[in-house]
Parts: sequence; structure tokens; C-alpha cells
Amino acid sequence: VLMNAFDRHNRCVLWNAECEKVFGWSMTEIDEHPDPLALFYPDPEERQRVQESVRFAPLKDMYEWHPVRKDGTQLTILWSNILLPDNSILNIGLDITERKKAEQQLTVKATTDDLTGCLNRSTILQQLKMALAASSPQDVSSHFCLLMFDLDYFKQINDRWGHQVGDAALIHFCDRIREALGRVGGEEFVLLLARTDGMAATLLSSRLRAALISKPLRVGDKTLVLSFSAGVVEVCQGQRDTSAILMRADKALYDAKRTGRGKTVLASDYL
Repeated sequence: VLMNAFDRHNRCVLWNAECEKVFGWSMTEIDEHPDPLALFYPDPEERQRVQESVRFAPLKDMYEWHPVRKDGTQLTILWSNILLPDNSILNIGLDITERKKAEQQLTVKATTDDLTGCLNRSTILQQLKMALAASSPQDVSSHFCLLMFDLDYFKQINDRWGHQVGDAALIHFCDRIREALGRVGGEEFVLLLARTDGMAATLLSSRLRAALISKPLRVGDKTLVLSFSAGVVEVCQGQRDTSAILMRADKALYDAKRTGRGKTVLASDYL
């Protein structure tokens, strides 16, 4: 448990061993500084909030702050203030830095695909649901496109080059189209494009194909140029059915593959 206290002159009068261990400063070093709080909170605005929480509105409950330690590392500390009989404030804290890091790592693991680092299936579908809930027939700016990709001849890549190269192909593909990309399964991916119509989504597909040609996958001394088929769905007019939208995208994607691959089909073209 971290325990410290400062008097009215901003002089440290209590600094327990845990504080010195966590923050790296001794009580002597702190008192040698003209403004001790500046050591922990270099940002003036944050430092002002800390001062107000201690001097004017002591926090009875634990509150999360982000001070820095002597080596510049940012910490996550839960602080609570206790008003003592002489009206001085005792600050009690818990260092939860490692716990917060672990929570962040678990969040990343729960929302991303292990191989490619893209959003995983459940997360991209959840984002689709949120986008549908936020869309409005009256608000054109809330309309968006769903672009579904499928790498062409992926089975042949695995059969000819091996699964290790197949994995590398998926990662290479994702590296070219990293932003807002979600892997929904196998070699199939979904991209949500805010405030975009079908023509713009199709144009984006063309640019992605050009990027894959200009930056092929290197496999030893050889190169592997990837291609993909895609289906586009324009989402507007208050649509809410996630399954129906995905089925339309999948149908457009199938039509792109059936008619020669390496192309993008807009769902509204044949609905």
C-alpha cells in the first residue's frame, strides 16, 4: 500500500517504503524539488486536477491517476484521500499498473485474430451491428458500405507453397489493408467503410489490387502476387438485419468468383 502526505507548504511529511519502491524517488529527493507534484504529473492540467482533489475536494473513493515514476514510466495508481483530525490529508494508493496492462492484453486477445492481428469475427460483426444501430434513413452521413473479400485460389497456395506460406499470404494481405479490417473466417475478410457509396468502395478495391501487385509477397527468392474477389453492399435506409446484409455481400462475392475472380461486384447491381 502506498502512503504519503504533504503539508500546506507542499512539503512531503510522509513517504513510506512502498512509495519509494514504486516511484523511485526518496523523500529527500522529493523535498529538494520546488514543486514535488511536478515530478509525478508533468502535465500542468493534470497536476492542477490532482491538487484540487487533495486540497479542495478530497476523494473518499479510490480514483485512477496516471503519475510517472523516476525513470519516466507511466503508472496506473488508485488513490484515495483520508482527512485526518488535524485537517491534513493522508493519501493511500494501490499500484495497479501490471493489472491494467494484463487487462489491455486480454482485450486485444479477445477482439483480434491471432494470426493476422485483424479484428476477429465476433468483433467485426459487433461493429457492424453498432454501425447499423447508428445509421438513419434521414442522415446520409450515417450510410456506409460493407466490403467482403476472399483471397483467390487460396487452397492452391496452401497446396503448392505450404500452409506456412498460406499464413504469410493472409498476413501480407492484411498488411496492405490494415485499417478497420476484420477476418470473418478462413481467407475471408470484411471491411466497413463509413460514409462511402458502392462506387467509392469499388474504387478502393481497385487500389487494393494495385497495392498487392506493386508489393507482392516474397517467398525466398520468388514472389507471389495475391488477388482477391469482393462483394460490396451499400447499407442505408435504416437497414438493421445483419444476417441479410452479410448474405447479400456473400452473394455478390460468389458472383465475382463465379465470373472470373479478381473483380468486385456491387450487390445492388443485380438486386
